[in-house]
Amino acid sequence: MKVLSDYLLAPITINRHLQDVFGEQQQLLQLLVISLFGVLTPCLLLLLYPQSFSAVPQWKSVLAVILIADIAAGCIANFSRSTNNFYARHSAKRWGFIIIHWHLVILAFALEQTLQSSVIVTLYTLVAASIINLLRDNAGQKFYAGTLMALGYLGINTLVESSIVMSTVQGLFMFKVIFSFAVEHYGHENQ
Repeated sequence: MKVLSDYLLAPITINRHLQDVFGEQQQLLQLLVISLFGVLTPCLLLLLYPQSFSAVPQWKSVLAVILIADIAAGCIANFSRSTNNFYARHSAKRWGFIIIHWHLVILAFALEQTLQSSVIVTLYTLVAASIINLLRDNAGQKFYAGTLMALGYLGINTLVESSIVMSTVQGLFMFKVIFSFAVEHYGHENQ
């Protein structure tokens, strides 16, 4: 059992093309968990809400599944010490990562949903993540990120009209970008 444990917890060097996702070294177990969550999330949504995916052309459905998998996997990947440390060392890449996150708008297009709610949630998320990123050296960063997350969830559930699939993914998206990604998880542990 110890051999299996050692194998699963040993660091693996990540290919440089994937370091923006997984960092420079990642435990095999963490890679498996990230991948599993990334695959299971769209599968669950496909199983529970097949009409959301079957109502659109197949290429749009495939695009939606890929985007959902990316959002879901990112929720988990960004909590790993490896990914967190990679972006702590490359702050310009962290800003780039925040700026390019327009997944929800593309997902709304793919699932032929109204763009308005996705644009609103995306803009809120990008502004909130930018605020949290600016607070990188503040020991209260997690508190403020949690507050902005709670406010965002409240908004998704009370102010924004979306399908169940879209509101589920919008929540995961906010979690990924605002809390999982923009927060420096390991720099303020002793403060």
